[in-house]
Amino acid sequence: MIRSTLVRLAGLLIAMAGVPPVQPSLAAGPEAAETRSIEARLRDLEYPELRRRSAQEIAVYKTLVDATEKTYQHVAELHGQGARGGGTVEFAQAGHRAALAKAGLAWAEGRVADAYVHTRRAVEFADQLVLAVEKAWEAGVITLDLLSDAQVGRAEISLRLIRAEKVAKMAGVDLTPVKRREDQRRKQAKPAPDDEVLPPSVAPPPVPIPGRG
Repeated sequence: MIRSTLVRLAGLLIAMAGVPPVQPSLAAGPEAAETRSIEARLRDLEYPELRRRSAQEIAVYKTLVDATEKTYQHVAELHGQGARGGGTVEFAQAGHRAALAKAGLAWAEGRVADAYVHTRRAVEFADQLVLAVEKAWEAGVITLDLLSDAQVGRAEISLRLIRAEKVAKMAGVDLTPVKRREDQRRKQAKPAPDDEVLPPSVAPPPVPIPGRG
């Protein structure tokens, strides 16, 4: 009993100190297994994105991805036609939501690099949204609180991107290749048209981060 308690305390102290734990010998028996279990639970608390998901949870994320991607494709078509409902604000909102949903599914399925990519694309759409809303506010079409909401939303998704890099590093995933690919994609992307902004509800609603709600 005392030995088991000491193992738990050691695991907690190691996690609090931020020191990589020494891998216990397999010959250590039940104590080694218990230590690994403690380390796994602590990791889940600090990195909920890496927590293993159930089939039911993954199914929910897939449903969300299907819905948001369908909406995005429809808005993108209207955007390309210059039709009502396809303004820059609507386009950026739909793209932002779809990218966040895809990031959530990627985390749930353990695809860390894909989660980073989709989070990065969500940041790009958030940038587009802020620019469009700023123009609408300067034109007197929307109120300041909508602009503030868009700016806060961009800051929040930017923090998620920083978080995604940290989680990838912890998981031992090298993001260098995907970063290069995304940089190249952005260089080749056509700039968004400077079209008229039609104000819907501006700030995109949050999509839950896996393990955080």
